Amino acid sequence: MTEQQRNTPAQQKCKNELNQVNKEIVELTRIKDTGLFFTSDMGKKLKDLRTHADKLQTNLKKLKSNCEAAVKSRVKRKQQLESIKELLPETVATLGRTKKGRPCLEEKQTGLTKAILDIVSRNCNADEKRRCETLMSNMRLKDLLVELKSMGFKISRNGLSLRFKPRNKTSHWGRRHVSTVNVKLAKAANTLSKKHIDTHFAAGTIM
Repeated sequence: MTEQQRNTPAQQKCKNELNQVNKEIVELTRIKDTGLFFTSDMGKKLKDLRTHADKLQTNLKKLKSNCEAAVKSRVKRKQQLESIKELLPETVATLGRTKKGRPCLEEKQTGLTKAILDIVSRNCNADEKRRCETLMSNMRLKDLLVELKSMGFKISRNGLSLRFKPRNKTSHWGRRHVSTVNVKLAKAANTLSKKHIDTHFAAGTIM
């Protein structure tokens, strides 16, 4: 198989049942071979078990064959879609995605990152001491979220925070920041919090 190995619960269930039946067949065959205490009922059960094992073996082969055929079909379809998209790029939206997983917001809501940067930029001031080129904004995260939603974007608070550069990109949370704008969330400094009636806000900093 060229695709990543998938879970096959139907095959696994069939395998487990076949293994159990084979164990019973081995046990009854052992008793039959000894010639001791092997009754007619045991002989009938052994015959039924062998018949059932044959059916399970056939069913397992069919499940494996269907699975392999499905994998080949998906791979072939994916290759065909990629070829069509290379020849006719305008068909991408019609044909849909070939990548696994849920598409990122930027794919479904184009212009999201630009809108975030534009909004934060409009609400920025230069550093008071002019010691760096960083621009500071007293805009809160929830205010930015409200403004984005008013523009028609659909995004959660956590989803929005993941669009900013992380404080520590090596942390577990930092590694989730994949598609970001050049903005960091910062805790409010004491000098800024005194000037604002809301002392609990996050400042956007444009590097």
